[in-house]
Amino acid sequence: MIIERTGNEVIIRLPASIDTKYLQLLIDNLNLQNSTAKSHTMQDEKDAESKNKKGNQLLYEMSNASFANAYAEDESEYSLDDIKTVNPDYEGR
Repeated sequence: MIIERTGNEVIIRLPASIDTKYLQLLIDNLNLQNSTAKSHTMQDEKDAESKNKKGNQLLYEMSNASFANAYAEDESEYSLDDIKTVNPDYEGR
């Protein structure tokens, strides 16, 4: 991934393998943030609040999709005993 700023643009170059659905969600959220930052009237604030809710929904969808992709279908489950195993190298005690 390459990010470069040229004049009045920011250009992001991504590999072709990137899932464009989630990329579009990210772009939509950036557009919402940009438009809400420019609100000045009460109606603008109401519109901004509505857009923020939509933006939050977009981020939620992206998070869920990323979480779903974090684990393979054939990945083994961990037992409660595995989870409760103390890490002897952990220094937080």
